[in-house]
Amino acid sequence: MNSFLLGGKDASIKSSYIWNTIGGMLNACQSALLLIVISRTNSTEDAGVFSIAYAIACLAVTMGKYGMRNYQATDIKEKYTYDIYVYSRFLTSIGMVLILGYYIIKGIIFLNYDTEKWIVVLLLGLMKLLDAVEDIVHGRLQQVGRFEIGAKCMAVRYMITLGVYAVMLFLVKNLVIATLVSFLVSFLFMLYTFRLVIGYTGHVSMKTMVDKKVFFLLGECASLALGSFLMMYTTNAPKYAIDEYLGSDIQACFNYIFMPVNIVSVLSTFIYQPLLTKLAINWDKGDYKSFMRLFFRQIFVILLLVICVLLGGYFLGIPLLGILYNTDLTAYLNALMILLLGSGCLALLSYFGVVLTIMRKQKWLLVGYILIAVSAFLTAGILTRSYGVIGASIQYLISVCVCMLIFGGLFIVFYIKEKSKNGKSKVGL
Repeated sequence: MNSFLLGGKDASIKSSYIWNTIGGMLNACQSALLLIVISRTNSTEDAGVFSIAYAIACLAVTMGKYGMRNYQATDIKEKYTYDIYVYSRFLTSIGMVLILGYYIIKGIIFLNYDTEKWIVVLLLGLMKLLDAVEDIVHGRLQQVGRFEIGAKCMAVRYMITLGVYAVMLFLVKNLVIATLVSFLVSFLFMLYTFRLVIGYTGHVSMKTMVDKKVFFLLGECASLALGSFLMMYTTNAPKYAIDEYLGSDIQACFNYIFMPVNIVSVLSTFIYQPLLTKLAINWDKGDYKSFMRLFFRQIFVILLLVICVLLGGYFLGIPLLGILYNTDLTAYLNALMILLLGSGCLALLSYFGVVLTIMRKQKWLLVGYILIAVSAFLTAGILTRSYGVIGASIQYLISVCVCMLIFGGLFIVFYIKEKSKNGKSKVGL
């Protein structure tokens, strides 16, 4: 296993793409695959419990990761040391646990969560906490040119975790036990990989824990963290509204048709993830021609992916999802197409956000995130209560579409401004 995960001495771009693709697919399909198993081993209500618990965990992990991975991976001049990144992650992990605690207490007091439901929320949240801790280590591996090692470790951990979870569901048919066992196995494997890669990441000094640079880094990434949190809240706002107004059975069906949205989003992410450092280098050097060539190449790939998903969703989506989840979803075709169109907007706005981060204009992302989060908070409940699943789907599409347009406009403005400024500087010379 050691030799497989570490590979040879030289980094391989091909290996990075392959393993990052596998890991990204497993991450994108994690909820969907487990829902397939739950729909056959447990009740539809259990599937709904898992769905909302997973949505809460995904919201909390945005605080844990703090939007820092792209910043760390593109910190090519190492403005902050690895120690600083590690201790900043310690603080953000505490913030993540506090968010989990808030949703659990709210669920128990106001939404009548029973014991099993809040325990599942807690355990899935802790499982996502592992993702946040692992992310900072893999970001370091990407910094030092060994992105493929982190991608392998991530992919194998997801494989093992999903496998254990599925087996436990078939054996005990109990969400709490299955989640607990898979969390423990995932935690142990993560510790094993950390020890394995320490030769690349290096040891962490205890003195750095009180370094003021930790707070400087948190300050620089604060807009990214808040933006990620608001974006995840907006994405899951329909699920929170369904949890409050429509119940666990409808929650399960909505998550069945929402599954392709998650896949498009994560697929688009790992398509451009390996090129972030190269994009950052081109931007830093002022090589705008190469920068834009890479930028538009990724736009084309994302659009092609979205078109394929829309066509596949219209002709095959409902029948396939019905078979996968052992549920009649015929009444949800319109909602599915609305959500798939929204997934395309989400993929594009996420990419625009990453590029704006490379341009170090990440603070402006908050403009879009705040607007759509406020909109989601005000309208998700009203539309869901009035129009059911269709209302929840329309609210999602409107939010991500508006945010995509805002981010795209910001990119155009800052690119023209930066290119014009540098062009005048060269003329002056």
